[in-house]
Amino acid sequence: MPIRYVEIPEDVVLKNRATGESYKDEKGNPETVSFLTTFIGRLMDNPKWVESYANMKSARAIDDAIAAAKSADGKILPLAEEDWQKLKEAVEDPKRMVYIGTTAQVQAGFGYHPSLASQLVTLVAAVMEAKATLPKESNAKTLPVVKTDEKSAVAAS
Repeated sequence: MPIRYVEIPEDVVLKNRATGESYKDEKGNPETVSFLTTFIGRLMDNPKWVESYANMKSARAIDDAIAAAKSADGKILPLAEEDWQKLKEAVEDPKRMVYIGTTAQVQAGFGYHPSLASQLVTLVAAVMEAKATLPKESNAKTLPVVKTDEKSAVAAS
């Protein structure tokens, strides 16, 4: 099973392009985008993940890989090639479902507001430029890679 290794980038602090000042959250802290929680988390709301059983299994495998990376304080997110390919497609074409009354519509472009898009490049690049070989000095050997066609995790080698 080919594996792609996504190097987890540092959180991005969102800044106002006109002033250079950080946006603030409701508590007055700088607004940040975490790669695993915020960025990938929102991409997992893409309707592509429910288009087929194979996509649903990939979404589950990605969720499991994220949970493993978080629990191991990981710097590498190992994904099976087919799961990474689907995540890459979600990064290239972000969408979400919007519910207006009882009608659901797909909204394209979700996640990349024009004034913030350039600030997200390191997060986008992490997925798009995932390595086919294990980066040196990584912890990926300790993290599981979940196959989409099996329930059990196998150790990356």
